[in-house]
Amino acid sequence: MRKNYRTLVSVVAAAAMFLSTGMPISAVNAETVDMAQDTDPESRVLEETKQDEASQNEAPQDQGTAEAAESAGSEAQAEEGGAASTENSVSAESSSAAPEQAGEESAEAAAPGEGSTEAESVSAESTETSTESGTQAPSESSTGALPEATADGSVEETTGTAAEETTGTTEEATEETTDGDFSDLPTEEELDAQIQEEEDALETKDETAAVTGTAKSNDTVIVGYAGFPLEEGGLSEQAPEIDGYTFNGGITLDGVEVSKIFSEVETTDEERTYSVRVGEDDKVQEETVTRDVVMGKTKVTKAETANGVITISGDSSVVFTYDEDHTTTTLTAEYVDAFGDPIDADQESVSVPFAEGKDEITLKESFPEKLQVAQDESGKKVKEYTFESTYIRENDEKVYVTAVRRVKTGDGYAYEVKKDGSDDYTELSGDTTLYVQYSDGQKAQYTYSDVNVTVTATLQHANAIPDDARFIVTQVTPATDGYNYDAYMDALNGSEGDAAYDESNTLLYDIAFLGYAMDADGSIDTSKTIEYQPAEGSVKIDIQFHRNQLSGTLGADEDSDVTVTHLPLKDEVKAESDTTKDATAISADDVEVEEVSADASVADNTVHFDAQKFSVYAINDSNFPLGE
Repeated sequence: MRKNYRTLVSVVAAAAMFLSTGMPISAVNAETVDMAQDTDPESRVLEETKQDEASQNEAPQDQGTAEAAESAGSEAQAEEGGAASTENSVSAESSSAAPEQAGEESAEAAAPGEGSTEAESVSAESTETSTESGTQAPSESSTGALPEATADGSVEETTGTAAEETTGTTEEATEETTDGDFSDLPTEEELDAQIQEEEDALETKDETAAVTGTAKSNDTVIVGYAGFPLEEGGLSEQAPEIDGYTFNGGITLDGVEVSKIFSEVETTDEERTYSVRVGEDDKVQEETVTRDVVMGKTKVTKAETANGVITISGDSSVVFTYDEDHTTTTLTAEYVDAFGDPIDADQESVSVPFAEGKDEITLKESFPEKLQVAQDESGKKVKEYTFESTYIRENDEKVYVTAVRRVKTGDGYAYEVKKDGSDDYTELSGDTTLYVQYSDGQKAQYTYSDVNVTVTATLQHANAIPDDARFIVTQVTPATDGYNYDAYMDALNGSEGDAAYDESNTLLYDIAFLGYAMDADGSIDTSKTIEYQPAEGSVKIDIQFHRNQLSGTLGADEDSDVTVTHLPLKDEVKAESDTTKDATAISADDVEVEEVSADASVADNTVHFDAQKFSVYAINDSNFPLGE
């Protein structure tokens, strides 16, 4: 590019000389223009020195003008980054023929262009110097055609090849730049293999969750089916078969329907830039590429839902929903007193009051708090009763219940009850009566308690015992004041006389209602104690032992091992004494032996039975046979 630039400057300088002096442009020896290629800094310095000497010898009178032009050219060369300093010269004849003023004007015209010299410089010697310094004078084809003067003195412009040479030079430089050594750079394939190898070497962090299954029916866990193991994969086929229940297809995790659980490795990526080698043979070059690089790997547990995949962050349980298989039954209610006897013959059987649209009721809130029951045919005499409790009977025992729920079946309903103290419902296996217990408000319950026992007596009829009666329970032992302990034990052991039962395996209690005798004038004699018997009905006795007497003293293992025996005095003997305690002059023949139907709980240390009369009761272990 610099060679062409100098050529253009020389043409401009010759044109300026023609305009100022009238000297023909053809007088300029174009062959003296130095187009030599600058091969190295050392040859350039030598060439410049020779050109300076030639200029001083041939044109000393114009030295100042030449130095000014050379200085301008040198500054332009410095700006171009070391361009060739060979100066273009015009012929000596043009220099000697031109006046000094023309030489000065020529120098001024040459100053803006790079590398132009004074018109007085001799071209021949300059050309010789260029040849000696290892450069070759440019030919016409390399410099392009110079402008030629026409007959009328104008300049004819011709087209040169400077642009073509400039393009050629750029292409050569590009080839030199790309012809480097990139053997230390990987190819894209090698880079990808290296990245994959590093990814495979990363340790996978395990953050999987433990997922189990739980079977529920009516939002209640089915017994034995909480936290059963699950495997990865579809969930519906992992629903267990449960007797009495049918899987309805519902599978949820924290309330969201799920169909599958599985584990998956998640990655954290980072975009990175790499240099790679591309091309082949002499066309190899460097290229920049980007890759997403895996920086970390974590294994997690996931679940499929209808709306996509969710990550399970902690130990969880999948809920499988079941419908309970129900049996159609009936449930009726009956109003009774504390002994289970109906309080109103007209209301022995009533419907359970389910409200419209409701299938679950709380019993205390559903039945009347108060009932009025007619006591005669006129209906003018009534007795008011107050709600107390509700219960059903299982194995002839009371089971108190607080709520009832019904479930629709194909031909009716199945009924479930919530037992007192439980939050779960239990289905009734057959037709059932719900007993709604009421009280008439009269005193009907008495309680005695000491360090050994608590005994409660509930009268079927409140007026069967005077309201001022005292309820007393006394344990009878050989050391107890009064009583004839041996007579009761002999009667219990039977006529054989074998002492199978004694104080080590038998408990004797005198249960009595006591009061004070009344004198003939109707005044109460507090010095004389008498014993009351119920005027009518029966009395329910509940005994709670405080010292583990059933399994400890008696040695009973099962509830059925405990027996209760009533040991009342014969009527003629009883008539001779005001109380059982006072009847001490008795024998085994004066004592009757009556078996009592009782319910016992060894675990709870309780005994329940009904009594019509009061006197001594024996409690022992039925597995301890008589005669041993």
